[in-house]
Amino acid sequence: DKAAQSLELASAKATDQLKEAKAQAANIIDAANKRKSQIVDEAKDEAFAERAKILAQAQAEVEAERNRLKEELRKQVAGLAIAGAEKIIERSIDAAANSDIVDKIVAEL
Repeated sequence: DKAAQSLELASAKATDQLKEAKAQAANIIDAANKRKSQIVDEAKDEAFAERAKILAQAQAEVEAERNRLKEELRKQVAGLAIAGAEKIIERSIDAAANSDIVDKIVAEL
């Protein structure tokens, strides 16, 4: 009779411990899932920030290259204008010839 009571008590205690272990395991799994979601969200945020940084840097590089090309084009246009003016000055010819030279310079631009 005493052995049966001890067995019943041990069985009840084991059942309670099993329930407690299952609850603890569920809590651990839940915490792990929450941490996983947090890590994924942080990684997404970092990726978006890095993407924005890369895009901003690329836009700045494009703008710098555009400005460099504009300046180079300005220099070339100025050089062509000067060259055209030199040709006009070098040749002392009538207005029709000057007009022809100017038309050629405009066509080159």
